[in-house]
Amino acid sequence: MNSTTNMKTNAIRKQSLLSLLIPVILGISLACTTASATELTNVDTDDWVSVSTPANITNCDMIAVDPTTGNLYLYGKAGELEISQDKGATWTSIPCPVTGGSGGFGSAVNMAYPFTGRIALFAGDGHSGITLDGGKTWRQFDVTPHSCQWGDVDWSSPEPSLMIDNSWDRGDGKQPAVSTDLGKSWTMSSPLAGVWGPKNGGGDTKVGIFDSNNILAANGNSKGILISHDCGTTWTKTADFTATGNNPIHYGTRLYWVSTQGVMTTTNGSDWNLLGTALPNAISGPYFGKSEGEMMVITGRGVFITLDAAGTWRKVSELPKVIANGKTVTGNRVAWDPIHNLIYAIMGQSVWRLQVK
Repeated sequence: MNSTTNMKTNAIRKQSLLSLLIPVILGISLACTTASATELTNVDTDDWVSVSTPANITNCDMIAVDPTTGNLYLYGKAGELEISQDKGATWTSIPCPVTGGSGGFGSAVNMAYPFTGRIALFAGDGHSGITLDGGKTWRQFDVTPHSCQWGDVDWSSPEPSLMIDNSWDRGDGKQPAVSTDLGKSWTMSSPLAGVWGPKNGGGDTKVGIFDSNNILAANGNSKGILISHDCGTTWTKTADFTATGNNPIHYGTRLYWVSTQGVMTTTNGSDWNLLGTALPNAISGPYFGKSEGEMMVITGRGVFITLDAAGTWRKVSELPKVIANGKTVTGNRVAWDPIHNLIYAIMGQSVWRLQVK
């Protein structure tokens, strides 16, 4: 078969695939949002498939996976929380007091590893909350509207009380808010702009907690990890890398923080080292798999997975994109199911799934 015939055959196949995808995409968009139809574009359309979403979730906002079971959590901005035990085929509602309100800020999920059911939801426009039993019971903590964009919890404690958040209307991110009573009350830390300087002291502040005596802050615009031993009254520089993740990820007593170099790690909060092989311009993660050595990280170049603690990285996909309301949206709200080897992504207001090969 000559090259001209091959080109024609490929074009026919792509046109047929698109004709099959369009009704599916339209259906998932209408089920998950009242906005205009969503189109899948600029991705490996053969690999990403749509996932049915609960009818009562009209504004998909957060997605997470229990890495021990593969159970899938989907959260809507109005406070709807659903769990699927069959890869999104069916859903069960979970009562949840966490609400994102009606504003434009998304929510952030913070999970402790090894996963035993401990999850914190930081709602960008409403009320945030925490569960220690996989969503069976929740405790709502006090934040003001338009407040909490993301945050961290002292997961080193089995019954955490210390929390930190990067609050939008509590200093525009220059002054994280700290709570020592699991969100009942909040105190502003000292300003960070004086540490980084006015130019780099803006709202791109990242926050973390190592343990009850050490809280952390970073800035995505400049190098440096700050540490405070007095709940944010004073800050000192303790490491010289640029963190890009909104908060570090906890695995037992160790912290992992994605950066412009790759995954940084610490065992004491003060001394940080690059884990394994560099992975430049990491954006989010790591999302852990069945062990501490298995992790997924998102970069500007796509989705990467390692099975040997960053000894080697394998690119498994580009970041999927959709056209939503006339704008291109990248599916960078993701979750990894290491049990079934699946990756989920919220794109626009629909959910898509990739089978890792």
